Amino acid sequence: MQERVLRVYVVEVVRVGFSGRISQEGYFSLEGAQQFIEKRSDSPEKINNFKYQGRTGDVYYIHDVLIRGERS
Repeated sequence: MQERVLRVYVVEVVRVGFSGRISQEGYFSLEGAQQFIEKRSDSPEKINNFKYQGRTGDVYYIHDVLIRGERS
């Protein structure tokens, strides 16, 4: 059996006064996750490739996740 590795990007939103919440959607590319954040209503500003800050103070983090599994 061969191990299969899949890389996905998930977005965490940390709202002011609340704990973080991971989006239910994942993206196969960093650009896809960035586009999701950039379309948000609070016009997030890019801090770096993996972090954005919205006008309301919400912070958006992009997490790079590897999913491993066996392939038959």
